[in-house]
Amino acid sequence: MNTKKSLFKIFQRAVFIIILFVCLGCEKEPKELFLSGEKLWEAGKHKEASKKFSQILYEHPDSPYGEKALFRLGEINFLFFKDHQRAVEFFREIVQQKPESGLAYKAQIYIGSIYN
Repeated sequence: MNTKKSLFKIFQRAVFIIILFVCLGCEKEPKELFLSGEKLWEAGKHKEASKKFSQILYEHPDSPYGEKALFRLGEINFLFFKDHQRAVEFFREIVQQKPESGLAYKAQIYIGSIYN
């Protein structure tokens, strides 16, 4: 009887580990998401690209790719969706989060051109 219980516990652990790895594999890394978004951006698929960049913000809010994703979302909304208010929201978030970054400077230029 002890052998059956031991085998069952080993089986349970193996199943748990497999499920864990499958679930972890479903979530893409922020770099992969960003590169995928960039490819979509370059291909002119702006709606799909914005979904990838938004996914970075949702799944990896503290990622180093978060600032770049915000910037791309601002550009997509400004240049392609013509949603200037939404673009300003993305650009302002960059300026507020990291005012000393190079992207914050570029974001301020976009904000100025929107209000000009």
